Amino acid sequence: MARCEIKMPDEFLDKLSKLGDRFDQAAPKILQSGGKVVLSQMKANLEGRIGKDTKYPSRSKGDLVRSLGITPALQDRNGEWNIRVGVGDSKDREGVPNALKAQVLEYGKSGQKAKPWMKPARRKARKPAIHAMEETLKRELDI
Repeated sequence: MARCEIKMPDEFLDKLSKLGDRFDQAAPKILQSGGKVVLSQMKANLEGRIGKDTKYPSRSKGDLVRSLGITPALQDRNGEWNIRVGVGDSKDREGVPNALKAQVLEYGKSGQKAKPWMKPARRKARKPAIHAMEETLKRELDI
């Protein structure tokens, strides 16, 4: 799966640390709300990049866009909550891994220039995702 990591501001993390056990119940909803913002930005960027500036008409059938998704929020062995937003381990109709297509589109290859879509999506979605998570946190825990 392609990886995108967003670091939270220290002020936000301080608020979370004061919540203690109540946070563990609300964490999955909070992360999902931020993940939805990032996912929508990634889809918009990817749809805008597929088939643009090519010699030949696009043969895209939409498998790569449909493979974008969000994993459930899980807690790792260090106690940190994580979700993943991006291309899963699926393959398209012809057996080509969608992660490979996403990587080639993002970074390019010999004879094909890079058309970054993931990095700009992360940059654009950072503030709206944090805002969405803060709003969900307020709603869930009545802060």
